[in-house]
Amino acid sequence: MPSFTLAAIKEVSAAAHRQFAGSGWRRKAPHLIRESAGVIHGIHFQASQFGSAEEGRFTINLVVTEPRIYQAWTRRPPPANPATALYPVQQRIGWMLPAHRDHWWEISSSTDITTVKSEVLDLLRLAESDFFIQFSSLEAMLERLRQHGTLPGLHGRQGGVTHGLIAAILGHITEAETVLRQEVASSTVPGFTYNIREAAKHVGIHV
Repeated sequence: MPSFTLAAIKEVSAAAHRQFAGSGWRRKAPHLIRESAGVIHGIHFQASQFGSAEEGRFTINLVVTEPRIYQAWTRRPPPANPATALYPVQQRIGWMLPAHRDHWWEISSSTDITTVKSEVLDLLRLAESDFFIQFSSLEAMLERLRQHGTLPGLHGRQGGVTHGLIAAILGHITEAETVLRQEVASSTVPGFTYNIREAAKHVGIHV
């Protein structure tokens, strides 16, 4: 990771922690996490893999995860730093801007870090009041899936599978069985079908 970019992330991350610690956020460097009714909110700082020691760039992922749902789909233990668990909810912070598109901060020795910090903190305030509140619990995520069929960061049929997994975890067994069986029946990719069945087993559903 480019050294100027790493230093910028550390400084911006520390500033964000100072700003939002009162809202329950704690810093697991360089990321921030907090618990909300059993789910975990994450502020994930991502540096570009391209760049040099003198210049680079970074962005931020807004993350919502929960250990059981993460392990059911990935079949791996949750990462030590939950902010890096980019499932089931992941959205780039640039989507909080009016243009609704990806946004990266360019970093070099001449970058005004004060300006970068100010821009990041403004977007994180918006994320607190407008984004994370939508995913305050598994129940809220399930209701979103019932209404919209997907969550930010999910692709294709992942929305339906995640719907079924969360329903099972919350004890809505009939709903979970119905949704997951529909996903198996609709899948035309053997590997994906296998993944659905294995994930379902992790939450006690056999399809």
